[in-house]
Amino acid sequence: MSLIYARVSNVVVCDKGHFINPRKIALDFEGARTGSVFMRNGFEADGEVKFYTAVINGTLQCDRGHFVNPGATALNLEAATSGQVLLWNEFAADGAVNLSFAVINNAVSCGGGHFTNPSDIALNFESAKTGSVFMENGFRAEGEVKLLNAVVDGWLNCDGAQLINPGAIALNLEHAKTGSVLLRGGFKAEGEVRLFNAVVDGNVECDGAQLINPGAIALHLEHAKTGNVLLRNGFRAEGEVMMLNAVVDGSLDCSRGHFSNPDQFAINATAVHIQDHVIFEDGFGAERQVIFRNAEIGQAFRLLDCAWDENARLDLRSAKVKTLLNDQKGWPRRDGLFLHGFTFDQLDAEAELTARSQINWIRRQPRGHFISQPYEQTAAVLRDMGLQEEATKVMIAKNEEHGRHSHGFKEVIWYNLFGPFIGFGYHPWNAFYWSLAVILIGYLLFSAGREGGIMIPTKSEAYKKKTPLGTGKGHIVLPTEGPAEISFDYRLANADQEDHVSELYPKFNAFIYSLERSCLC
Repeated sequence: MSLIYARVSNVVVCDKGHFINPRKIALDFEGARTGSVFMRNGFEADGEVKFYTAVINGTLQCDRGHFVNPGATALNLEAATSGQVLLWNEFAADGAVNLSFAVINNAVSCGGGHFTNPSDIALNFESAKTGSVFMENGFRAEGEVKLLNAVVDGWLNCDGAQLINPGAIALNLEHAKTGSVLLRGGFKAEGEVRLFNAVVDGNVECDGAQLINPGAIALHLEHAKTGNVLLRNGFRAEGEVMMLNAVVDGSLDCSRGHFSNPDQFAINATAVHIQDHVIFEDGFGAERQVIFRNAEIGQAFRLLDCAWDENARLDLRSAKVKTLLNDQKGWPRRDGLFLHGFTFDQLDAEAELTARSQINWIRRQPRGHFISQPYEQTAAVLRDMGLQEEATKVMIAKNEEHGRHSHGFKEVIWYNLFGPFIGFGYHPWNAFYWSLAVILIGYLLFSAGREGGIMIPTKSEAYKKKTPLGTGKGHIVLPTEGPAEISFDYRLANADQEDHVSELYPKFNAFIYSLERSCLC
């Protein structure tokens, strides 16, 4: 039936109508102008229903309509204009539904509709301009749902929808402009959900969604601009979540989300700009690599109660964060953390503000080579927070770690011998305390040597000159009976050495001698 370029001042009612022209045009409204068009309540077309460039001054309503043209276009609204399009309430299309370049002044509602065109485009909004688009409440598409370059002045609501296009694009919003994108409440996509370079004036909300595209990209937000990105509350991605160079004017919240992409990236947020927070909490889980290299986070990066896979990696190299919450329950496995160049302004009040905790966090990095920057960054933050002693412990730990990777004689001597002796310059009083100990030990040893006759003068002038035998003063008494008595004024050769030292020679002092020896050493 043909109504090409027809002018219908009132409504067109095709309820319960059957139009049969397999593989050809069953009903043709090309270029027509009409009021509302009703194709409801058992309407069936076997062949294309064509509204190419038509103007519908009202509503196109297809409740429980059935459009059949397998492998071709079942309903064609290309470049058409309409007030509202209702493809809902058990609407079914076996073949493509084409709204490319269409202008829909109000909403397009597809809730409960079934769109089938496997391995091809099932529902096409390419370059269309429309109000809100509703694809919820049992919506199902087998084939691509395409909104390439589309402008949606309202929400794109896909809550509870099922999009099936394995190994290809399930939902395509590349270069599109739209309000919030809602993929919640049991939403499931087999194939890529693509928002490459899209502008979302609102949030991307995927709470509880399942995005399945193993070994490829499951959610593609590269170069996208959006508000909050909410991948929470049972969200699951089998495939990469790609956020390379995305701009998020809000938070990335992955609480209770699970991200899996064996042997590849689970989350790739390289060079992402996030105005508020990154939240990995409440059982967040990831298999393989989560990358925020060169990212900028305006507020907090929160790691709390995470379930990292044993092969997971968190790469924060050269990322910038205002506040870091790195609770121990949120840490990745050993050798699973990359921090070189990572900077942050402060630690969150919920974080453990001790050197021990922060050192253990840093030591989650791969073993085998030494990087000083993470230690120095952490120490600077602790120092700025008034935790000088904790900052010093971090710097000492940095030098100890350096010692385990030192090369060359000078490095080995400093980092493994002299450095630890004085706390690598952070505890210089250690040298004083050790000097006192050495002086005390010397005092005790030298005192014992003096008492034992070991510490004696070595120079001959230290001793008094002995009076030669026979020249000293004396007297001889010769009694009439008994032996003669002879006395002299000099001492015997075996007299005590101490009494023999000259009064002009310095007196020995064990403490002063120990101090002098220590200074000379």
